[in-house]
Amino acid sequence: MPLFWISLAFLCGILLSFSLATNIPDWAMIALLTAFLLLPAISRRISSRLPASLTNVTHSLKLYSPAIYPLLIVFLCLGAIRYQLALAHINPGEAMKFSQLIIHSGGQTI
Repeated sequence: MPLFWISLAFLCGILLSFSLATNIPDWAMIALLTAFLLLPAISRRISSRLPASLTNVTHSLKLYSPAIYPLLIVFLCLGAIRYQLALAHINPGEAMKFSQLIIHSGGQTI
């Protein structure tokens, strides 16, 4: 079941990156800060401070470890980074060449 939640977080990261105008370094910083929370000593301290209602939610969702939450945030950020890397980054010179190509071809697609 954790693989389902991780893949769902990755897909949500792609959708979130589509709607937010955030750069790759920002997503990477969030992922690294969250990955820092996955360290065992810090993770044990955080899980001991969680309220009982949150641990009940984790058992109802079949997430047996509270450490899955930082892991989900990491994969959400990785999905957002993947989307940002897949975007075409066009500089103004390339855009001008493309627009001239369309004008010279008579507006027909090549």
